[in-house]
Amino acid sequence: MQNMPLKSPCPKCGYANPEETQVCGLCSSLLKQPEPTLPESIPQMAPPPPPVEKTRKLPMPIIIFFAGLALYPVVRSFCLLEMTCRYFKTLVHELGHTIMFLGFGQIALPRLDFAYGGGQAVRILGDENKGPILVILLLAGLIYAYRKNTRLMIFLIVLAVIYPFLAFTKGQDVLICAAGHLCEAVAAAICSYRCLVAGNTLVLERPIYAVLAWWLPIHGIAFSWQLATNMAVRAEYINDPVKYHDLVRIADTTGWDFGFVAIMFMLFYIIPIILGIFFVYLSARKPVGSWSAL
Repeated sequence: MQNMPLKSPCPKCGYANPEETQVCGLCSSLLKQPEPTLPESIPQMAPPPPPVEKTRKLPMPIIIFFAGLALYPVVRSFCLLEMTCRYFKTLVHELGHTIMFLGFGQIALPRLDFAYGGGQAVRILGDENKGPILVILLLAGLIYAYRKNTRLMIFLIVLAVIYPFLAFTKGQDVLICAAGHLCEAVAAAICSYRCLVAGNTLVLERPIYAVLAWWLPIHGIAFSWQLATNMAVRAEYINDPVKYHDLVRIADTTGWDFGFVAIMFMLFYIIPIILGIFFVYLSARKPVGSWSAL
């Protein structure tokens, strides 16, 4: 018995067509939709691997900078290192007086006193009354020379207006006395910058800058705090028969309480530490490749 071919009825007229027939033999209706031919498979790129998080290395200048803080007790323990830092501080201190003397038309030279352990800015030329007049004439000449540079000219005019109120009053003595301690704070900030941000600093220089960047402000803060809180240290400082110290002169000139003057200068020494932390932030944002020379 032969197998009968399968029949596929037409959905339109009902005529039974063979199973594999695609067109109805009676009404010519399409029995089966042609199966869509699939396009040849297109090779797809493998998905990229997930990004591997690289651990960002801490820039070497930051490590060196905080190593300078860790070395502070070591420097205090070794006499030679402590003495070197102290004489560097003294030179910077007296240089600050020298620069301020020059700002008031007087010439002075910083002098170190190794026997006493301090220093002094010795005025060798100029007068506290005639010197400022020369500076005012210089400012007038600069205003005329830079009259086409509006911003610089306005700055010089404002400086020329303020200057006499400082030069011909007690402000001159106060600024000259304060310039030493202020120059120490500025030097500490410069050392922080040279250690952390400056790209042309040599590798061997950075540890030196790091130590000074911490030693200068910490020493200043500790010294000012002792003067403000320790009456024995304050009495020895005020009644020193050898030297008329800067903070004593400022307190006597202004009439301010000596403890207030000491606290004020202690706050000045905190500023370079704050700037150092800001330089750490700048160094951390710097591309790691920038420190490839280290």
